[in-house]
Amino acid sequence: MTTSLDFLKTGLIYCGREELANSLHDGKRLDKTLKRRFRSHFGTTPGVCVYLWDNIEKCDLPQGAKYFHLLWALLFIKLYDSEQVLSGMVGGVDEKTYRKWTWIILASICQLKQKVINLNNRFVNWDGHSNCLMSVDGSDFRACLSFWPGFYSHKFNSSGLRYEVALCIQTGWIVWINGPYPAGKWPDITIYRHRLKNHLLENEVVEADKGYRGDSTTVCPDDCRTFGEWQLKFQVRARHETVNKRMKDFKVLSDRFRHKVNRHDLSRHELCFTAVAIITQIHISTFEPLFSIHEYDFFYVER
Repeated sequence: MTTSLDFLKTGLIYCGREELANSLHDGKRLDKTLKRRFRSHFGTTPGVCVYLWDNIEKCDLPQGAKYFHLLWALLFIKLYDSEQVLSGMVGGVDEKTYRKWTWIILASICQLKQKVINLNNRFVNWDGHSNCLMSVDGSDFRACLSFWPGFYSHKFNSSGLRYEVALCIQTGWIVWINGPYPAGKWPDITIYRHRLKNHLLENEVVEADKGYRGDSTTVCPDDCRTFGEWQLKFQVRARHETVNKRMKDFKVLSDRFRHKVNRHDLSRHELCFTAVAIITQIHISTFEPLFSIHEYDFFYVER
């Protein structure tokens, strides 16, 4: 069985800290510096690596898959450097070998989506009174795409892809992801109406920003009756931005995506986004929960 110590030792070797890795043993307490060095290269902790590996091992991985291939994939989405640089960091393997296992492991992580990111989780800690259970927002990501007006993102003044993310208001968990969509052709409200709206209960509404105005199932910042209500709504939106920031700590999402994508095939970017969302949600639900907003308990009358 692969342990967190195995991941930590191998990760430190990839970080150029082989002497430190060799000094580790089962009884040694891990300090914050070690964890920080590991996370700065892989975007997560050795404990989350164990969880991911234990679950993707149950998938149909090809023969020859090893636990350190997971570190290869995490290194790719966290640092998003060239394959020549990354393959050199993991022991000088051939670039084709590095590329092969990186995409295999990312695809395997994405198979955990239904288990980790589930829309029914919006009912966790629900008191049965409030009819607003989720906050929804769209987020744009830069990508090297052929010229087409539909890809134009006003946020970057260049081409980009847009995803929709929904959080449970009570827990802050990611309960829904949807995309990618061409950023210029698909406004936030259109993406919302395309899929998520169809999954809502009768009389259910979602918390959103001003880009979602015009729909009876969305409540926006100005839809409040008291200053206290406005403050809670502000906290909900601020927490959502925190999740967006955590996801963009992975350079595969914050940098311009340079791998092959076009208007007919966006699958590679979707693999990377989904894998990052799954890892972020695991952190939120286990080691790094977001601040709770239990006071949010509003019932909005249909407008």
